[in-house]
Amino acid sequence: MPQSTYLGHIYDYTICRSPRKTLGIYAHLDHRIQVRAHYAAPLEEIGERVRKRRRWIVRQWQEFILYSL
Repeated sequence: MPQSTYLGHIYDYTICRSPRKTLGIYAHLDHRIQVRAHYAAPLEEIGERVRKRRRWIVRQWQEFILYSL
């Protein structure tokens, strides 16, 4: 399973391949990260996009916690 690190934490993410044209990153309530990408998208490109969105992912999880209280 691919991983990314942010602020000393390691985050695993799953990649779902599909015929879609764009790359989508989904942060789930249970702290899963799911990436949906085209069949031909290189792993390096996917990993770079996840690294660029790490801050957004953590903010999403913080909002989930805030609104679940």
